[in-house]
Amino acid sequence: MQSQIVSNFSPTTTSKFNTQRLLMWLYLGTVAMLFAAFTSALIVSRTDNLARDNWLQFKMPFSFTITTAIILLSSVTLHWAWISAKKDRPSSLNLALALTIVLGILFLTGQVIGYSKLVAMNVYLVGNVSGSFFYVLTAMHGLHLVAGLIALIYITIQAFRLRISSSNLVGLELCSTFWHALGLLWLYLFVFLSYIY
Repeated sequence: MQSQIVSNFSPTTTSKFNTQRLLMWLYLGTVAMLFAAFTSALIVSRTDNLARDNWLQFKMPFSFTITTAIILLSSVTLHWAWISAKKDRPSSLNLALALTIVLGILFLTGQVIGYSKLVAMNVYLVGNVSGSFFYVLTAMHGLHLVAGLIALIYITIQAFRLRISSSNLVGLELCSTFWHALGLLWLYLFVFLSYIY
């Protein structure tokens, strides 16, 4: 009788997924706190440096506006992938995932173009705390996006092998959660940095 009760509490796919989902949200919470700390430090530093007339004011290049539109569009294509997987439409799923990867690469390319525009404006990583904060915040987001792209590429390979379907959505859901969170994080950074600079 006791062994039967114990066997009823053996790990299931659902419990493993719930654990993975919990870990994902804990990780995203950590990322959110990290960026909140950096943006708070930026506000304090800006106030202090403005008082000492040591704050480099510059206009954010337009390419960052374009990348904002790109990352929002990538969330749309990834949601399309989710719907396609739930409806067991592999061709639509593959196309949507491929488009999301392309948009992610375009986002990173646009960020690099934005950095080149900043350099042309004499805004560097070192030299003034104003530029340093901008580069560090956007680059940290970019590194997280690279991780998201790697996850997306893995999921896309699984999709092309017909391993993503309405009965197997765990990987796609976790990847989507991470990607959408990165989109929201960038939107926050874009609005925040537009106000600061």
